[in-house]
Amino acid sequence: MLLTRRELFGTSLAALLAITIPSSSMAATARKLKNGVDISWLPDVEAAGGKFYTATGHQVDGISLLLQASLSHVTPPYSCTNAD
Repeated sequence: MLLTRRELFGTSLAALLAITIPSSSMAATARKLKNGVDISWLPDVEAAGGKFYTATGHQVDGISLLLQASLSHVTPPYSCTNAD
């Protein structure tokens, strides 16, 4: 069986759409994304005199500012020590 380019393209497109477009029985459920940040840099910035401000110009704590930005997960800073 020989296929023309048009038939081959149409068949390929139909197969691709069948794979990528979910049917009503396989409808995807919405998941809430988690927004997070690693704040291991925060103590260094604060030690160097860094300050954080809201969009209205009020000075706030760095962690408070991140939480106001709708972050749902904040990894606290930790210190690593070398046990040589």
